[in-house]
Amino acid sequence: MTRIVIAAALLFGIAPATAGERTCGVPYREFVERINAQADTVSADRLAYLQRRGLRIFDACGTDHLKNPGARLRALEISSQ
Repeated sequence: MTRIVIAAALLFGIAPATAGERTCGVPYREFVERINAQADTVSADRLAYLQRRGLRIFDACGTDHLKNPGARLRALEISSQ
């Protein structure tokens, strides 16, 4: 029975969140919220640049090439001010 449930979960893409998703997703989501809150004071080009760089940091974390994305995202945010 357990094998059927696991097979169904894999087939339909339903899988529990891994530790990597939790450690990467939360800092990235918080970064995006903070950057979007500043959207009125930042140029569109700068906003796009920050979002792209933030996404690259998130991707690096997701592939285990970066262990502390929060620090990198904060440094990127500080550099934008």
